[in-house]
Amino acid sequence: MREFLVLAVPYLPVTLLALTFMLLAPHVGEVGRRRIVLFFALSAIGLIVLAVRSAGSEVKLDVVNPFPVGSDMKSQALHIETVTASGWQWPLAAAVFCALVALLVFGSTRVAYGAPKPASYCALVATAFAGLRLVLEKNGAPQGVVWATGGSIGLPILVAFVGFYSAGRKQGFGRFLISLLVFALAQRAILTTFAWFATMRHWGTHLDVNVITQLATPLGGERHFAANDAVGKWVWGILIPQMVLWVAVTFVLGLVVGTAGWFVGRRR
Repeated sequence: MREFLVLAVPYLPVTLLALTFMLLAPHVGEVGRRRIVLFFALSAIGLIVLAVRSAGSEVKLDVVNPFPVGSDMKSQALHIETVTASGWQWPLAAAVFCALVALLVFGSTRVAYGAPKPASYCALVATAFAGLRLVLEKNGAPQGVVWATGGSIGLPILVAFVGFYSAGRKQGFGRFLISLLVFALAQRAILTTFAWFATMRHWGTHLDVNVITQLATPLGGERHFAANDAVGKWVWGILIPQMVLWVAVTFVLGLVVGTAGWFVGRRR
């Protein structure tokens, strides 16, 4: 997995800035929102230029996802599918995403600013970014771009805003912890639900776990699966890791980063 994160590093400043702007949009006034619109509009234009320049070329992406294998539970990247696409497809898909965000924020420029519901809003933004990653995968984006996008890579920022907006809505620390837990459950439940359909219907993307033949998990030990055991693969490859392990990781991370965001929000 480390090699994919290394590939993502050059793209992280842009993707994490985009995530931050999306999370920040409800809290800033008209001037701030216009600046966010400008950022996404310029991004869309740049991506369209890239799409035009990439017309006529062909790209390939090996969609992979790391899973723990063996008694030592060492992470191993499993090949899900190989996507072949025209070179213009992924930048155009990303441009459409940026344009939609720009239009949504522009449409809200005269709406009163304030703190949105922390759990639901942050889960919505996380889902949008996860959806963008899935679209990029199906359109053959570079490996680094794919791994620099999604809800998990931006998790520290997301939980910080859960804390920040909890404080902005005058919630005490206990209410913040409830919001943090609700966010963690909602974010992972949405991913888990999509992974069910991706696996059962063989949609591909990194959430399709049909290729798994064995897993080693701290909760279930080593497990082997028959080729047609899609439900078992989904339960042990997606449901339990997402709804138990990732929820716990999100909550613990939120106790640190989210609490810092909560304190910052209380001082405003």
